[in-house]
Amino acid sequence: MIDGTAHSLFLPPAAALASLVFMLAALALYPALRLESWRAYGRLGRAGAGLALGMLLALAQLLAAALLSAGNLQPAAATAPAHSLALWIGSYWAVPALLAAPACLGLALAARQDAWLGLAALPAGLVLFSLGGIATVPALPLLLVAALLPPLLSRRRLLRPDARGAALLALPSALALLPLLIGQSLPDAALTLLAVVLAPLSAIAGQRLLGEPPAPLAGDSEAAAAGAGAGALAGGALRAAPLINRTIADLPEGVAVFDSADRLIACNATYRRHNAAIADLLEIGAAYPDLVRAEFLRQGGGADPEGAIAEQLMRHRQLPWRAERPSPEGGTLLVIESQTAEGGTLRLSTDITAIKGRETRLTELAQRNEVLATAVGAVTSGIVICDATQPGYPVTFANQAFTRITGYAPDEIIGRNCRILQGRDTDREALDRLRRALSQQRAINITLRNYRKDGRTFWNELSISPVADESGRVVQFVGIMSDVTQRIRSEESLREAKNQAEFANRSKSEFLANVSHELRTPLNAIIGFSDVMKMELLGPLGTPRYQEYIRDIFDSGKLLLSLIEDILDLSKIESGKMELHPEPVSVAEVFDTAMTLMRERAKNGGITMRTEVAPDLPDLMVDHRAMKQIVVNLASNAVKFTPKGGEVTLTARRLDDAQAEIVVRDTGIGIARQDLDEVVKPFVQVDSAHQRRQSGTGLGLPIVKSLTDLSGGAFRLESELGKGTTITLHLPLAGADSARSAAE
Repeated sequence: MIDGTAHSLFLPPAAALASLVFMLAALALYPALRLESWRAYGRLGRAGAGLALGMLLALAQLLAAALLSAGNLQPAAATAPAHSLALWIGSYWAVPALLAAPACLGLALAARQDAWLGLAALPAGLVLFSLGGIATVPALPLLLVAALLPPLLSRRRLLRPDARGAALLALPSALALLPLLIGQSLPDAALTLLAVVLAPLSAIAGQRLLGEPPAPLAGDSEAAAAGAGAGALAGGALRAAPLINRTIADLPEGVAVFDSADRLIACNATYRRHNAAIADLLEIGAAYPDLVRAEFLRQGGGADPEGAIAEQLMRHRQLPWRAERPSPEGGTLLVIESQTAEGGTLRLSTDITAIKGRETRLTELAQRNEVLATAVGAVTSGIVICDATQPGYPVTFANQAFTRITGYAPDEIIGRNCRILQGRDTDREALDRLRRALSQQRAINITLRNYRKDGRTFWNELSISPVADESGRVVQFVGIMSDVTQRIRSEESLREAKNQAEFANRSKSEFLANVSHELRTPLNAIIGFSDVMKMELLGPLGTPRYQEYIRDIFDSGKLLLSLIEDILDLSKIESGKMELHPEPVSVAEVFDTAMTLMRERAKNGGITMRTEVAPDLPDLMVDHRAMKQIVVNLASNAVKFTPKGGEVTLTARRLDDAQAEIVVRDTGIGIARQDLDEVVKPFVQVDSAHQRRQSGTGLGLPIVKSLTDLSGGAFRLESELGKGTTITLHLPLAGADSARSAAE
């Protein structure tokens, strides 16, 4: 005391109320002013802000103390108004001591949230508070110790939780004897003691209101979100377990908190589900080693459970660590252990089954993409992809085959239009069809004559398909191109050869027709004159040998005329000039004509000929001359290639309402199976001893087959070497069209 006057031991009620209000204001100042955002300004900026804040708060309390105590505590000696405010307050130092202490302690608590901010505010308040006079000096170290002691004890775990409250009161109270030792009077010492005792009490109350600060963890980034709620309370030990449980209860991750003695403080339901094998053991106070041992033993533990347990406990001492393990549901859990600021352990378990599934799918997709890229690079067809959403459809991808075909490297074509492949010889009509298909966003197959990078032309067979996204909008065109230059050239060569062959065939037919006509004119005269001479119309020939010569001339002329007519008919058929005039034709009549012509030859060769016509067989609708030529040729061939004692049969029957079946069967030499296709070709004769003895041109069967086809019928040849030949014809019946129309 400066003036030695005794002061009252009773604090005015208004001053006590102001002390409580200022303490609460200090506690609320940190979150209310959003001081946590000041961390962005660095340590120096936060320290300066704390300095100003502490001085402002202490000055406000000093002014309040002066106003509140002026009416109750009078100084022993009156002072002049000119005296300074500091000297006036110094005569009543106990009141500002009681009022300033809670505010300074509140800022000390804030220091736990931001050390540089709070620790700068605390000494600033105490320094300004020292303006109260020399008598306040003994209280300064006591207030400083009382302010820093609760955070120190809480952060370092120096005492057990149940002994910390007693220590917070006992130690400052013991230090309160210091004022008596330096000569303070008993009343002043009592007020100092009261201030020092109230200081830790206000600190404890502030801790209760603010709760434990978020302790920094050394864990992985994956645990940050889940550990934020649990880590904020991990330092509270068993005393804060209920608050921890409330915080972590609804977290989607499994959370377990162990104290520095490896005792379980709290865990949520998700953690119990992730550790279903030991869920019954997850009680508060359970030891970490016991839980590890039980988990390994209940799950089998593998070949060396003790080794696995020892390895897990060793990892527990080397935090942080992370590992993947199977979940009880068959999925995958990510387990992370990290150390809290208070020396405890935060254990997190996150179900990453979905993430692993996505990783697996991404891996599979990457593998498929790699296989696809390899396949696309290996194909011989060029593949080009164009952006359908951009004007001009620029190229976005081209494979190596495209480069090989066109000469353009991918970096030379990407971003450009495929029109660079077109030139003056590209078909404009084909290009118009291509552009219409692209504008209508539809697929198209087209062959174009394009140009390589070096200017050479090539034929490009192009297939383009649109590709749509999930909404159905066409976003790309995929083109597959093949170099078909060689094929086009081969087709052109074949086409040219075909044209030349057709020209040669026409020339041959025209030549044969002309030659046949020129030969037939004199031949008719020879046949006519020989016939007159044979009949001796102009008188006897004299020597009988002349009769024999005339008969040979006549027969040879008839044979040559028949040959010429066959050649002429074949040339007309091949040139498409053969005209048939279908009319009703009697099969029996045609058979009789053939028998008349062939009877003498058959008799001379010792061959039996017979015919058989079904009674219900109507007339055929065919060309009369062609029908006669068909039957006579078949009968002639049958007689020619049937040896003595053989038989030739001509039969006809109704096949159905529209067709008749005509069969010419002989028991002759037959035809080998490999020669069946050859004998129906013009001028082809199968090599055999019997055939070499028979004259002929090989035109009979080709003409028969061609005339049958032109008549709307069908020709079938069956033969077996040494057993004979059967030729079957199907020809239309007269009235078949009207009968078919009536049936329909």
